Amino acid sequence: MAELTCMSFVPKGQRSKLRHVLMTEDTGDLRWRERKTLFGSEFYFSGPPGLVMRTHAYVSYWLAENKLARRPAPAGSRSLALGALSR
Repeated sequence: MAELTCMSFVPKGQRSKLRHVLMTEDTGDLRWRERKTLFGSEFYFSGPPGLVMRTHAYVSYWLAENKLARRPAPAGSRSLALGALSR
């Protein structure tokens, strides 16, 4: 069975939220580990390629949405639900 590992850098202010979700949710075949650095953490996700790529894409999306949420929203924009990671 093929396996893939991807890394997502998560800033210091958001790493505890991601860590909490990963520790409390059933991640199935997805394995993860965290490597703390000065300005954040590197989260490594390993497992079946499709699952790892979807997880990496979701975490990247979540980080981008949180970064944009700190700025004033343009007129007429709508917020998107982020599922478990946004709670």
